[in-house]
Amino acid sequence: PDLPDAIQETHNEEHLVLVTDQAERYQPGDVLFGVPVHICPTSALYDSVNVVENGELVDRWVVTGRNRRLTV
Repeated sequence: PDLPDAIQETHNEEHLVLVTDQAERYQPGDVLFGVPVHICPTSALYDSVNVVENGELVDRWVVTGRNRRLTV
């Protein structure tokens, strides 16, 4: 759905909180597509990320930063 009046209130690793006058249309767990401004902390939590174009899953990218080791 299009939410032209939505304002980003909070954004963290896995949640984007929006403020909108249309909030009553939605329930916790409803899925909306959004474009985050910074995803490094989120993508680093997973082995792969889905690539979506025009609402369709078109690819899956491996997160190479997950396969590393810290040695001291």
